[in-house]
Amino acid sequence: MRSLICLFLLLPALGVASAPEVQAILGSKVVIQYEGSRLTLAMGEQRGGVKLISIRDDRVTLEVRGKQGHYRLGERRSTSTKFTSPEPTVLRLNADRLGMYQTQGSINGASINFLVDTGATTIAMNSRDARRLGIDFRRSGKPVMLTTASKKEMGYRVMLNKVQVGNIVIYDVMAVVLDNKHFPEKALLGMSFLNKVDMTHSGNSLLLKKRW
Repeated sequence: MRSLICLFLLLPALGVASAPEVQAILGSKVVIQYEGSRLTLAMGEQRGGVKLISIRDDRVTLEVRGKQGHYRLGERRSTSTKFTSPEPTVLRLNADRLGMYQTQGSINGASINFLVDTGATTIAMNSRDARRLGIDFRRSGKPVMLTTASKKEMGYRVMLNKVQVGNIVIYDVMAVVLDNKHFPEKALLGMSFLNKVDMTHSGNSLLLKKRW
């Protein structure tokens, strides 16, 4: 009898009966029940071994103990279900007549046009675009001196919560805001974003693939 009791006590530790359940989707947050705890997770936040990766309609992607899986609202999945990594997200950009790659994206949910620039250390934008995006760079940013092609410029280093290009979403991305209303004319999609994706040239196209 004692051996049976020991076996039953070990089952929860092995994770046999515990599985995440999405109980509510609140904009960019979800409420889940996991291992006896009710957790509220914001996008990119990790608590109790669970990280919120994405929300699409009523489907949520969670990373549980390092493994990703898809969950629907109100769905309880057995822990015996095998987690599978989602297919990598790929974005194809075609070169313009000058051989440059441009794309529309968003910063913290607000739309912005990007010019892909592998020579830029970080995402870079002018002060006018930053204010339109609601980035209070003078208050939250760190002053830095930047060297441009023609001269030195005063700027501010800031952290962007979310940057999206196509279906590729990256969180916590470093950027600089130049204290200039007109330069750069278009926001530069620099290496603080690009070093988190795989870049491949295919003919006249640039393929960006998110790493999982």
